[in-house]
Amino acid sequence: MQEPLAPSMPSVHADGARLTGAPLALARGAWIALTLVSVGLQVAAMPLAYRQLSTPQTGPRCADAYLSAAQLGVLHAAGVSSGFYASWIIAVQCYSTLVFVGVAALLFWRRSDNRMALLAATALVLMGTSLNDQHWLGAACALRPTWPAAALLFQWLGALPLVVVLFFVFPSGKWVPRWSPWIILCYIPITAPRALLPTVVNAFEASHPWIGVLQGGLGFATLLVAQVYRYWRVSTPTERLQTKWVVLGSGLGLGGAAAFIAGGAAFGLFTATTSPVATLYAGTSISLCLTLIPISIGIALLRSHLFDVDALINRVLVYGSLTGVLGLLYLGGVIALQGLVRVFTGQTSPVIIVLTTLAIAALVQPLRRALQNAIDRRFYRRKYDAARTLSAFSATLRDEVDLGRLREDLLTVVEETMQPRSLSLWLARAHPAPAYEPPTSKPPTSSRANG
Repeated sequence: MQEPLAPSMPSVHADGARLTGAPLALARGAWIALTLVSVGLQVAAMPLAYRQLSTPQTGPRCADAYLSAAQLGVLHAAGVSSGFYASWIIAVQCYSTLVFVGVAALLFWRRSDNRMALLAATALVLMGTSLNDQHWLGAACALRPTWPAAALLFQWLGALPLVVVLFFVFPSGKWVPRWSPWIILCYIPITAPRALLPTVVNAFEASHPWIGVLQGGLGFATLLVAQVYRYWRVSTPTERLQTKWVVLGSGLGLGGAAAFIAGGAAFGLFTATTSPVATLYAGTSISLCLTLIPISIGIALLRSHLFDVDALINRVLVYGSLTGVLGLLYLGGVIALQGLVRVFTGQTSPVIIVLTTLAIAALVQPLRRALQNAIDRRFYRRKYDAARTLSAFSATLRDEVDLGRLREDLLTVVEETMQPRSLSLWLARAHPAPAYEPPTSKPPTSSRANG
């Protein structure tokens, strides 16, 4: 069951988190300057990036989207021109940046006097420009031959650990756990070399891919532990609601990107001969799915009470699990039955696909109900118990005629489902009806006027 919401406003409205006077003017000016610099550098790099993306690159690549002559040949063999390839990458990057910076601008417009909202707006600007750009458009790579100082500035903006700070202090603006500020110091030896020597770092990670995976895994685990600890030990009901929104958006974004990449791998997209096409597909999927993260942060800080997030999470869990289970059953059924038919007949049969499809269609509703009950019992136990209690009381209400027993059942149902601090039932005393008196019949009287 969803936690009871406090009657007060969300934590981002707390007076202790507000900026006033000179600090407010300074913070607003810094955000505007940072946004103009970040977006301006990325826009200035796009024509240069288009030229470099559509021509073969020599030497180490500083971004995944830059292709060698052999890779461009594979791209042309697949029917994709270099101009379309470069235009597509720039268009996807523009859309992603627009979503991130748009949500940041909305937070700045509505809550620029709040420290938490201002930090989120700044982090989203960096996520939408320099951070989201490093392995895709490569604006710093495009700027370096023409404006090396601008490229260095763009790299340093991406090295700022404001995104990590955001997830350590969200949603109250306080560091939880208390030792979490020290974790930021661990990011300096990781981000500084990437900002100063991106080509060397990328080449080193290409030859040692486990290092990047280890760094990303440890960083994500640290943020996850901090948020779980905050949720269960520190957060108020309203802050928990905000956390659920961000978890929902992040889960859908990361899960959607993983699903697209897994689907591409299942269809044989990620092979040595299709690496440029795979890069285009994977980069587009990841960039579009990750735009759900800023949207969820904006809803959490501005409109966390607008929708019932528990209902959305419940639907995502149910239908996400249903899709995964049905997909596995379909693939497993087709592979197993086709193998069995091949053993006896020596060939495959299209009838197997039809029968498997019909069987999966028949399993949709029973499996959905089973998953719904399992998820309600596991994650929404109180809501599940309340629904069962109300269902049982409805059956009792139809059959029970004893008013005293019905009163006790009603009190029990209210106590189990709503769990109030105190409970009492008032029944109006019925007034006795007046005694029945049959109407008296009188002979009709008539008067006649004598004239």
